Amino acid sequence: MDWRQILNPDPEVLRAKRVESQHAAPHKTLKTLKTQEENSETNAPSDDEMAEIERQFSHDPEWPQVKDDPRWLAHLAGVVRDRRQRKAGKLPESYTAVGKCQGCGLIFIEPYRAGRELVWCPWCENRVEGLPIPRPRVE
Repeated sequence: MDWRQILNPDPEVLRAKRVESQHAAPHKTLKTLKTQEENSETNAPSDDEMAEIERQFSHDPEWPQVKDDPRWLAHLAGVVRDRRQRKAGKLPESYTAVGKCQGCGLIFIEPYRAGRELVWCPWCENRVEGLPIPRPRVE
């Protein structure tokens, strides 16, 4: 899986986001961009995260443009952090919704992935490798 698939998992979600951003007020858009700039500074990858990012994504033809953009690096650092948390059997902060995976059953997932049954989910790696998967309570 390359970085575009990780960052853009569902074309329908991207279309919906584009439509929302086209209808956003200009001051809201500028505020969002400013927030992204601030977050990219505070979420900058550590040295070991940067090494992991380079290992995973440097083969991509667009890496030369991405590697110097602090917003992309902050996002990719979040991807690395989430993956590390999942491998440790811990719940990443962004996994606030409950979804259903064909292989794993009920799982915690990002809200944009909830609402439909998934063929594959980020927890599938843990399932295949025999690592723990945090489960939502079913009442």
